[in-house]
Amino acid sequence: MLQALAGNPESQAVLALACLVGLRPGEIQALRWDDIEGDGIHIRRSIVRGKEGSLKTDDSAAYLPIIPPVTRALAAWKAESSDPERVFRRELKTLVKVVMCPAVEARS
Repeated sequence: MLQALAGNPESQAVLALACLVGLRPGEIQALRWDDIEGDGIHIRRSIVRGKEGSLKTDDSAAYLPIIPPVTRALAAWKAESSDPERVFRRELKTLVKVVMCPAVEARS
């Protein structure tokens, strides 16, 4: 699927975070660049129905290690992103429906 999204680093970063790190959509949407530190990601907040708030459970707060493919995907997206604070500005549902699903379906 990452190959199907070649040329779209935003989509590749979302997919890597979901599939390789195991983040929930709201956790991905709420990520800020300062949550990414060293070889890991601090999970601190979530966005649900457009509102930022606490995580689904208290146990969800964590520092999760990331592997090189995730690091590369995030670095590629950061190089193109214009937002110095939020990792993802676009709503993930829109990104998945408009960009990711059609790209993956076209490759299958």
